[in-house]
Amino acid sequence: MAPLKSESLPDDSDGYDVLEINRNKRSHYYYKYKLNDLIHSKPIRLQEAFQVFDEMQKVDRLAPSRFHFTLLITGCARMGFTEKAFDLFEMLLKRKWKPTDATITSLFNACAECDSSRLGLEKATFLREWLSENGIVCNSSQYNAMIKAFAKLGDMKTAFQIVNEMVENKQSTTTTTFNMLLMGCISNKESGLLCAIKIVKKMMFHRCPLNVHTYNLLLRAVRDCGVGSQEDLSRFLVEWYNEKPDPGNQTPIVERKLSTDDENIGESVKKLPFRLNFENNQLVTNEERILPPAPNLLTTSAVSLIGKVVSLDMESLKERSSRLQLIGGVEGVLSHMKLKNVNPSIKTFSLLLDSSPNTLEQENKLIQYVEENGVKLDTDIFNMIIKRRSFRGDTKSAINALVRMQANNLLPNVMTFGVLALACNTKKLGLQLIDDMDKAGFQINTETIGTLMAQACIKQDFAYILSIMKVMKEKKIAADASVVERLMITQQKVKNLLLKHEMGEKIADRFLSDDYAKNFRTFNLTFKQWLKEVDFQAEEPRFKQFDYEFKPSLREEELKFEQEIRKKIKQRIEAEMNA
Repeated sequence: MAPLKSESLPDDSDGYDVLEINRNKRSHYYYKYKLNDLIHSKPIRLQEAFQVFDEMQKVDRLAPSRFHFTLLITGCARMGFTEKAFDLFEMLLKRKWKPTDATITSLFNACAECDSSRLGLEKATFLREWLSENGIVCNSSQYNAMIKAFAKLGDMKTAFQIVNEMVENKQSTTTTTFNMLLMGCISNKESGLLCAIKIVKKMMFHRCPLNVHTYNLLLRAVRDCGVGSQEDLSRFLVEWYNEKPDPGNQTPIVERKLSTDDENIGESVKKLPFRLNFENNQLVTNEERILPPAPNLLTTSAVSLIGKVVSLDMESLKERSSRLQLIGGVEGVLSHMKLKNVNPSIKTFSLLLDSSPNTLEQENKLIQYVEENGVKLDTDIFNMIIKRRSFRGDTKSAINALVRMQANNLLPNVMTFGVLALACNTKKLGLQLIDDMDKAGFQINTETIGTLMAQACIKQDFAYILSIMKVMKEKKIAADASVVERLMITQQKVKNLLLKHEMGEKIADRFLSDDYAKNFRTFNLTFKQWLKEVDFQAEEPRFKQFDYEFKPSLREEELKFEQEIRKKIKQRIEAEMNA
């Protein structure tokens, strides 16, 4: 016979005050494997996991173990549901259980993925203090997760302190450790690139191997982060030149900080063996530029620049392509990877493409580098190329990229058609794309139809707009808020133009043609009715995962019925005994 309720959940307070018999009870092993499957599925099925977790307790009357809590905390960490992860942690502590190593790692990962840096730092700080108070010494994996959390949340000072703590506790700092610090640099959008370059140079000094992930993170810093102010860059170059650490001393990791006083920095700059020429605020005038206009800060020796002028245009460094030149450009990065025996991945080339000059020549050259390095081209990189060409209005080259993609035996996906839609600035091209998607077996989605509608609205082409509205209605494609907003704005713009014409102002002839007037009139007459006939796609809250009500299964209903019958039998027996 299965155990009684009181044996499974001794502190149960859900209202079941009689003994329960469940002869079809599932075991802890069933729930272990079920939860494991849901949490590690792609995409993660977190809502189902919480429903199963409830069912384990409410239907089969089983008390959860540490393993079950750890699985759910891992799932919450992957989704960035920090508060929910720590709610589970508190439930675990109330049961007087010591968290496993995996639990601690997942909790720090939950902090790292938190939407709110304030909340994430608050929880990460609490957890770090709790570990210290309870005398728990972290292992390398936990330290790395801790560094990742503080670094990604913008507290680089604490992240570096943790690295030094690792060394003091005889935990080895590995490539993973430094990669976690690089993640933190990326969170600093203003000057994260300089920090990332410093960390990579520090890795090389400590003879810590660089891997493809290291380079990819550095390239993300190039793409997403700036170099700060002119003073920040001057300070960086002074540090770069004066950096003479003792090779025998591997600690601390945090380097000496120079004075932040602008006057001191200015004096330090004057003592450099090379001279700086900032284009938008010149420190040196009437000097010749050197080519390239900036040194490769990963490899160039400061000594090699003696007597030269380093010309840095602070305004141009706001551009990704200019920042990429600070580490040697595409060729410099690939050469450095070869020097360090690191093979680039397709992700590396995607990131290089993101920061390359937006030209046809550069795109063709990058594809050539991919092939020369023996890396397999994929659909995603072609999608990026098509998107760039579409934004440039180079429809012909965008189509050529699609042809080359098919020549490499790569099939287009929904994203391919989505970026091609950017080039469809006429009704003919837009309807042709929809037809091509139908023939290829792809169902047009809200994003792609929204892009086509945006192109039609930019052109203020109501024949095109009406055609897309018709497709949306026929194919039952949901309209999101951005589509409706664009249509309303376009309608108002044209109304204003026609009003100006009535007041005697000159407007473009196309707005005055009979066909245009007819299409605009048709749009005005049908727009409100169309809004009622198409589906509307509302944006779901991110925390929808926990928005559910536990619904008792059929087995639980049977248990309630059985309980009620036993209660009635008991009452009848008592009544007969008292008669």
